[in-house]
Amino acid sequence: MPTKDPDKRRKQNCENQKRWRERQTHQLHNLQATLEERNREVESLQQQLRSALDQVRGLRKLRTVDEQRKPSPANTNRSSSQVAVPPELAPTAWYNAHTLAVDRGVVSFPNMPALSASSSASPEIEEAVDDCDVYRQGPNSISQLQSQSQPEVYPFVAGRLAVNAALGDNPITRSGNLDANLFDHSHHEQFGLRQTPDYPTEQNDTEDPEQTMTLSEMIQESLAFLPSQKVLEELPFDPRFLYDNFAPSLMMGGSSGIGQLMMAFPDNSALSKHISTVQMVIYGNYTLLRTQPLAFKERVMEETFAWMIHEAWPSSRGALKMMAAYENIFAYELFRNFPCKTTYRRLHHFYRPTLLQLSVPHSPAIDWLPWPALRNHVILLQQNNVNNIDIDELCMKALEYTVIEPEPSRNNADSSWPGLTGQVQTTFRIWDMYLMEKAEGGSPVDSPMKHYPASPTLHKLLNMYKLPIQKIENLRIDQPFYQAFPNLILPPGCKSTLQTASLNPIPGERLQPPFALQPHAMLELQQKIQSMVSEYMWGASYDWNNQRAPQSEFT
Repeated sequence: MPTKDPDKRRKQNCENQKRWRERQTHQLHNLQATLEERNREVESLQQQLRSALDQVRGLRKLRTVDEQRKPSPANTNRSSSQVAVPPELAPTAWYNAHTLAVDRGVVSFPNMPALSASSSASPEIEEAVDDCDVYRQGPNSISQLQSQSQPEVYPFVAGRLAVNAALGDNPITRSGNLDANLFDHSHHEQFGLRQTPDYPTEQNDTEDPEQTMTLSEMIQESLAFLPSQKVLEELPFDPRFLYDNFAPSLMMGGSSGIGQLMMAFPDNSALSKHISTVQMVIYGNYTLLRTQPLAFKERVMEETFAWMIHEAWPSSRGALKMMAAYENIFAYELFRNFPCKTTYRRLHHFYRPTLLQLSVPHSPAIDWLPWPALRNHVILLQQNNVNNIDIDELCMKALEYTVIEPEPSRNNADSSWPGLTGQVQTTFRIWDMYLMEKAEGGSPVDSPMKHYPASPTLHKLLNMYKLPIQKIENLRIDQPFYQAFPNLILPPGCKSTLQTASLNPIPGERLQPPFALQPHAMLELQQKIQSMVSEYMWGASYDWNNQRAPQSEFT
C-alpha cells in the first residue's frame, strides 16, 4: 500500500526496481531461448531445402536416362551443356533477373530468353551456356571430392554462380578466359588476394547513407579475394545468390532480412555470441534506426562496439587500437549492421568481405581477422569441422603473435638495438609494443578509436626500424601461431619471415581470452540503446552532427 513514510517509500521503490530487473532478466532469457529455437528451425529448414534439391537432382537424372533411351530429333540437336528451366519459370519471354535453371539452383544471366521445360534450347542460350562453362555432374562437397580418385567435373555451385551473376555480360565470359583472368593472383599472391580499386575513405556529407548497393555489386568486388577456382566449385549452393539484385541490407549480415542466416552458425565462441547479441539488440530497434541519419547510426554502433569489447575482450582493446585494427573492426561491424555503399567503402580493402564470407555461414568473429586468406581458410576448415577450431583461441593467438614488418624498401640489418646482433632483419610483436607503451605511461585504452604511441622508447624503436605500426598491409603472424594451429596453411604474405625479437614485456601480464556473455550485460546494452533512441527521437540531448561525439562509458 502507498505510504508517506520516506523510509518505507524508499524500501518500496527498491523492491519495485528489483522486481522490474528480475522481470527484464527473465524476459531476456526467454528471448534468448526463442532465438535459439528459431535458429534450430532455420537449420532444419536448410536441411529440408538441401534434401529437396537432392530429390530434384535425382529426378532430373532419371529423366535424363529416359530421354537417352528414347532419342528424338530435338534431343539429337541439343548441346551437351543444355539446361532446362522448370515450368514455373517459363511463362515470361524475358526476365529482368535473368534467371536460368541449373542442376543446383538458378544462375543469373544477362538478358537470356526464357526456355520452357518441353522446348529445345535456342542457339542464343546454347552459346551462352557453353561460354559460361556449366558443369552438370560432380561432388557435392569437399568430403565427396576427396573420396573420389578421379572426379570428372565439378558441379555448378554458389561460387561460379556468383561470378557469373556479378560479371553478367562481361566480355571475359565470352572470351573463354574467365578462369585465367579471375584467378590470376600473381601480383598479390603474397597476400592471397588481388588488389581492389581504392575508394575514398572520407565521404561527402551530402551523400545518401542509404544509397542502394546490390549484392551483385558486392560480389564483383569480392572477386578480388577468390582463393582458387577449385575451392569455389566445392562450395554448396547458397540460395541467397538467386537474388543478386537485392540490397545487402536484405541479403547478408545486416539487422534485417534473410541475411541473418549468416549469423546462425552453431558455435560456442564468446566473441561470436557478443556479436550476435549486438545484432539482436539492433534488430529490436531497427524500425526506428533504419530511417535515421548515418551519424546517429555511427554513434549507436560506437556504443555497442565499445560494449562488445568491454564485455567480451577488454584485454585486447589497447593492442587493437595501437595497430589500427580497432577502428577497422568497428567499420566492419557498422557495415554488418547497416550495409550500404557508404559503410562498405569505408572498409579497408583487407577487411572487405570475401566471396566465402558472403556465401558460407561461419562464426562472425572470423570477420575480425585482417587477413583475407586467413579468413577464407578458417571458414573452409570450420565448414568441414576440422578438429573443431576454437575461434576464441584462434583470435587470441592471432593478436598475441601479430608482428609488424618494415617497409619492403627498408633493410634494418644495420640498425642497432640492445641485445640484437643486427645480422638479420628483425621485427617485433604488437603485444610487446603495447606493454612497452603502457609501462612508460601511454594510455592506448583511453583513446577513442586509434592510439598514437607516446612512449619515447617505442618511438625510437619505430623510427629505427621503420615499422608502420598502424598499416594493416604490414601485419604478419609469427611462427608460434602456426604451431598452435597446424591445419592452417596460408600464403607467404600472412606469415612473418623475419626474426622476432623480445622487448622484455611486463612479467606476468598476458593477453586474456574472451569472456562469456552475461545476461546482465545484455540488459545493460538493451537499456543503453533504447535510451539513446528515445533521447534522439523525443528530445535528444546529444549533437549527433558533431564529428566528436561524447566518449562511450564503456571505454
